[in-house]
Amino acid sequence: MVLIKNAREFRMLTQAFRHLMTGTGAYFYITWGIWLRHCLNGRQEEYDLRWPSLFSLPEVVKRNHVNGGLQQDSAKKKEI
Repeated sequence: MVLIKNAREFRMLTQAFRHLMTGTGAYFYITWGIWLRHCLNGRQEEYDLRWPSLFSLPEVVKRNHVNGGLQQDSAKKKEI
């Protein structure tokens, strides 16, 4: 548990949390933009936007059409 002794420590803690949340939000926005670009270019059948839950990070994954199924291409998780 974090013990906050004064207003200055509280301000520093909230500022660090704000930066963390801003960075996470920027990551979500950039990842969604990559997926949207593929959709607008007509390549939505080649990529998946994987976001298993609200508490996990999303990722754009290229589909690998091998053996008639869809498999994740582990070498390239994100492609611009």
